[in-house]
Amino acid sequence: MSEFIMPPGYRFEPTDEELIRFYLSEKALGQPLPRSSIVEKELYGDNANPWDVFSDTNPWKMETKFDKNETKSKKKTIFVLTKLSKISSKRISRKAGCGLWDGQTGAITINNSQGIIIGSKKMLTFRTKGDSNVTKIHGHWIMHEYSLDGVSLINGLKFINDNVICKITRSWKGKDLQVLENRKRSRTISCDHPN
Repeated sequence: MSEFIMPPGYRFEPTDEELIRFYLSEKALGQPLPRSSIVEKELYGDNANPWDVFSDTNPWKMETKFDKNETKSKKKTIFVLTKLSKISSKRISRKAGCGLWDGQTGAITINNSQGIIIGSKKMLTFRTKGDSNVTKIHGHWIMHEYSLDGVSLINGLKFINDNVICKITRSWKGKDLQVLENRKRSRTISCDHPN
């Protein structure tokens, strides 16, 4: 899938059901995906620090806010299609560079308009082992991972599919944002791989 440059005024804000029905189900069936802001990237492995996987040329959705205390925060969101890294038929490795995507919630089911379960989503955060400066330099990373579940929407067929769509948000607040804005390029941080 080629990267897509969003025209001015375009907003890619799919619902959970739309991500499952029009993107993930189509990918599982081997169908071409509609042109969109979803990029294909490998999110897992030894060289997959999220700040190394993504560049500023990817189709990020940007948001800058001020809270009631006039503290500035900045957020970038991107949608990614990736394959899960399986250790066994029931275990998935979410190791990514010097850290891992750590589960924050269990699977939450996604139903279609008829109430049939079509998928699920989980929330994960990126955490590193060792270096406490990672968040200050590279931001706080949250991922919502969407996967197929239950009966598919097409002819009641079940799919075995390793693809997921991830909605990844990178954010900075207050002093961490000042560190970001003072740096033209993020430096590489060396940290231990988690067990």
